[in-house]
Amino acid sequence: MQPKLPIAACLAIVWSVKVLCDGVDRHKRTLVFTSDSATGILIALSVPLLIPDRNIFLAYNFEANYGMPGKASDFTQGVLKKVDNDQIEPEPADEAESERGRRTVRDSMTRFTRKQVYRMIELNLIRYGYDGKKCILRMICELAGQPVH
Repeated sequence: MQPKLPIAACLAIVWSVKVLCDGVDRHKRTLVFTSDSATGILIALSVPLLIPDRNIFLAYNFEANYGMPGKASDFTQGVLKKVDNDQIEPEPADEAESERGRRTVRDSMTRFTRKQVYRMIELNLIRYGYDGKKCILRMICELAGQPVH
């Protein structure tokens, strides 16, 4: 009975290693958010006013909100496709019609998109004599190379 125990243990170890080392077949994953979700950053600067016997502050608030991708295709097309007006492809008519039926009142409001932000930065850089598009593309590439912690 003793020789069977080491053989069974070896078989169990070999089977465990095989199961653990076999590659798991998974579909490509994407991160999407619920419709109308957004993320933002808020910076507040508060300056005290020098008034005797009072605690009064003057506050400046700066806020930026960004809509999050509601579909996997919103995210995977990449930011460069959103920057160039020539490369934006319209939605197919049947897909646009089905989307229109699901839209809410909030969807119909105009949104401040990444494309608009990049375009404003590009125009300001051009105003100061720089090649705006080249600077934006370089910024995107350099930021893409940095890890997000």
